[in-house]
Amino acid sequence: EVKAKRIEAEEAAKQEQELQRKIAQAVESVSELTHPMILIPGDAFINQITVPEIGRLQLSFRTTGQVKLLESMQEVRELKAEGGVIIFFSYECLQYGRVAPNEVQLESMKASIREVSRMHNTTVDKVYAWLDCFSIPQSNRFLQKAAINAIYGFASAPSMFVIICPQSTHANTLRVANEESVKERFWCRLEQVAFLCRQGKKHMFLHRG
Repeated sequence: EVKAKRIEAEEAAKQEQELQRKIAQAVESVSELTHPMILIPGDAFINQITVPEIGRLQLSFRTTGQVKLLESMQEVRELKAEGGVIIFFSYECLQYGRVAPNEVQLESMKASIREVSRMHNTTVDKVYAWLDCFSIPQSNRFLQKAAINAIYGFASAPSMFVIICPQSTHANTLRVANEESVKERFWCRLEQVAFLCRQGKKHMFLHRG
């Protein structure tokens, strides 16, 4: 039994190494965005976004021009050069059939925007957030697929990578969600490795709420 567990652990480690190798290759091949990078200014994020309104606000923000839309890596670099700070939020979805943070996670995101603005000695309107339920189209499946395929670029380009992992509970299974459970989610790991390969660990953070 001990030998079987050791073999199983070794196989899991090999699979993880292979996953990281493939992601690293994909990130290195990304030289341009294949879908616009849609960002939410920090002040709008903090003051307007609520969990019940996320679906409606995604469309509202786009039609009123409240989102920042970057169409190329050059525009990403220019925004940073102008003092903009881009945060990529990585988190674990805690309800089946719903791609969005819950109340606890959303408050953790808002707190991290304030903290990042202080770290960079800037105002929250100069901090821009990438959040999947806003930044990936939800109603048009073709655009959604294009945005998902661009995830390597989205995850590797920001100034900072913040893993949102406050103590919470899955709405359906009631299992505990925290910094340990987020490590088990495939998409979260993919995003983390994508950023790590290009930016390193220095600008990666855990936000526990």
